[in-house]
Amino acid sequence: MSGLMTSVRRWYLGLPPITAGVAIGLAAVYVVLLVLRFAWPEGSEAVWAWLALVPVDAWQRPWTLATMFLLHVDPLQLLFNIIAFTSLAPWVERSLGRRRFPLLLATASLSGAVAYTLIGWPLGWNSPAFGASGPVLGAMTAFALLYPEAQLRFWFAAPLKAKNLVWLIVGIDAILVASGTRIDVPIHLGAMLGTWAFLRKPWQAAYRRRVRLWMLRMRGTR
Repeated sequence: MSGLMTSVRRWYLGLPPITAGVAIGLAAVYVVLLVLRFAWPEGSEAVWAWLALVPVDAWQRPWTLATMFLLHVDPLQLLFNIIAFTSLAPWVERSLGRRRFPLLLATASLSGAVAYTLIGWPLGWNSPAFGASGPVLGAMTAFALLYPEAQLRFWFAAPLKAKNLVWLIVGIDAILVASGTRIDVPIHLGAMLGTWAFLRKPWQAAYRRRVRLWMLRMRGTR
């Protein structure tokens, strides 16, 4: 047990401050709500109803666009999100700095929640959405944009260039949807698009110039 605690402590101390804070914060919220669920079930249900995002109710409870990402009902979901986040977020935090990195996470989170609401509200979706997929997908997409040629290795799979990570995520979402698995695809796509807009700033003239140059080079290779 002491060896495990030493490994966890070493892992935590190796993370930059904002990444570490997000990971510990998610775990702490899960533990608090888990204790509350056993100690006061009615109160736990009320807290969940107050924090989870329900598209048809989002206009009356706009704070849920941000608070939904604090909630995890499944420890495996929480563990996967923390592992995925802390694997790539440190590089993004070091690249963007302590001022821009929180703004990136906020942009990814809110754009994912807004996309889910804009699609779910007209369709009458009334099931709650929760989980930290917004900031997780934001960190992963940002890494792919900032370090496109970096080599990633997932367990025993062949190395994957970071620039292809986004397409891998989209493909996995498509497979899960086709298999009937419930997954909040609008949140994923919204978070990725929000991250892209935050980093690329397509409204600026410099981005439009880069696009025109890219199109000219593509025409020249034909």
